[in-house]
Amino acid sequence: MSYEDVKERALRIVGEINDDSNVNALNDRISEFINYLKNNTSDKEYAYRIISACADDVDETRLKVLFYSILLQMPLCLVNNNVAFEKMISAILNTCYLSLEERITYFYEFSYRLFVTPALQADDNKLSLWRMFNSIVKDYHDQLFLKADFPYLIKEKRSKNFFVVIADQILTEEHGPTKSALDRCRALICSGNNVLLLNTGENCFVDSPVLFYDGVIANHIDELDKAEYLHYQGYKIPFCQIGKGPMDKDALLDYLHIIYDYAPTMVIDMGGNTLLGNLCNYFIPVLAVTLGPDNLVRTTEKWQTIGRKINDNDRRILQKIGYPEDKVIEMMMTFECKEQTTSLPRSDLGMKDVEFDIVVGV
Repeated sequence: MSYEDVKERALRIVGEINDDSNVNALNDRISEFINYLKNNTSDKEYAYRIISACADDVDETRLKVLFYSILLQMPLCLVNNNVAFEKMISAILNTCYLSLEERITYFYEFSYRLFVTPALQADDNKLSLWRMFNSIVKDYHDQLFLKADFPYLIKEKRSKNFFVVIADQILTEEHGPTKSALDRCRALICSGNNVLLLNTGENCFVDSPVLFYDGVIANHIDELDKAEYLHYQGYKIPFCQIGKGPMDKDALLDYLHIIYDYAPTMVIDMGGNTLLGNLCNYFIPVLAVTLGPDNLVRTTEKWQTIGRKINDNDRRILQKIGYPEDKVIEMMMTFECKEQTTSLPRSDLGMKDVEFDIVVGV
């Protein structure tokens, strides 16, 4: 079968996928497509060139991004170059007809792919993703703030010693970001402050609105919908779980009104990427707390933390994105592991006390 024949078949299959609203069926069809390419090409380079050509040639943005997301699952793509990631972001930035819900979902998908793929973690990719997020937040602001008036709350108009902490996912203490959020709430309460912890659940996609191969499947604890408090290390933390997946504009507007009426001293956004936190930044100071001590936070919020000293490369990135260096707070990460509650003697594993074993995962 010729190159053009395979390419034509690939475009036809993915065109059919575009009309498929069931996410599981969608992934099955894409997997079927990839297996077809693997079984009908003489080498992986050929399959790579077919998918790459489809991605570059197709005009529909959603299909283009779908092809690029397939490429990112191919080791050959990461070995040859990683321009698929850059092209994927560029396709979104240069498209005006995608909904805001689609664009923010793509942002979460791209962020996850960058996080789990070291070969993609080049500064240019980080900058492109940061620009994408800034444009999304601005467009949400332009649409929502036409419907409501949120004059900036100066210090004198804000509640004293009251903080709203926002997270996009709350699970158990074994989950690092959850424990980090709980630690911040505990520290604030210990200092005599009142706290409200909100879980927006933004990165939990129930019915993803976008075409993206092998997308994020984030956990969500539905039982927390009814919880009014979380108990942590002897402290009772006021809590509200307010969403599951990207929030629609009406829900965002409702919660912006609620936080505005509460007028907290400050909003603390864990990870710095919740839409709610970034939109609050237009009327109240918001601090983006890094979840990775070595990385700058891609955020529009007024301040952000970093778990080390700022270096020259950070300064270059900040200058390019237009984020003030004096708004980045150097800090020592205070994360501590959950206390060990179980122990497993070597004898239970059939090991002698004097033995030394190495386990290698492949």
